[in-house]
Amino acid sequence: LTATSSTRSTPALAVAGLAASPALAANLLANGNFDVVGPLGPIVDSQVPGGSGYSAAQDWLALGNGVGYVKTELMPSTRVPGGRMIRVQTSGTINGLQQIFGEFNTGPRKAYACVWIRLIVGSVGIGLGNGGGTNGNDVVLNKKDTWEVLQVSNAVAPVNSIVIGALTGGAEFYVESAYVDTKRVNCKAS
Repeated sequence: LTATSSTRSTPALAVAGLAASPALAANLLANGNFDVVGPLGPIVDSQVPGGSGYSAAQDWLALGNGVGYVKTELMPSTRVPGGRMIRVQTSGTINGLQQIFGEFNTGPRKAYACVWIRLIVGSVGIGLGNGGGTNGNDVVLNKKDTWEVLQVSNAVAPVNSIVIGALTGGAEFYVESAYVDTKRVNCKAS
């Protein structure tokens, strides 16, 4: 099953997150473990140049800052038995995933993210910031074909958005979990 979304802007998602695990107390993200399928189903192929559209995961957007496509697919995790992960394939730079978890120009001045990623092709960056104004590469992953946990704090404030996107002309990567909090946490426990 593949659903296609047209190029469109999606309204900011103001959501209250749930804890990702007992060790992590206050995830600002909704669906940080990718357990809930989005409205278009578990596979979404989006042409989203210059905007955002639906992804395969509820509360997450397929982000298209450049030309090309973003394909997302929810599947069983290869890192955590019984868990879920999202596969992201894109042909454009800074295309990938985004979650907006607060209104523009609101949110904490400082936040920390923990993201479990397995990079297959390209390079991927994570940015925290204000709406679309994330640095996009507060932390960068180039190491291929192994699960890595990336921890990052924001370079842009206030914080109400996370972007996980390709830093090269395209990328393929898996995200098993994403967590954002105002306190630094032990990412290895997530």
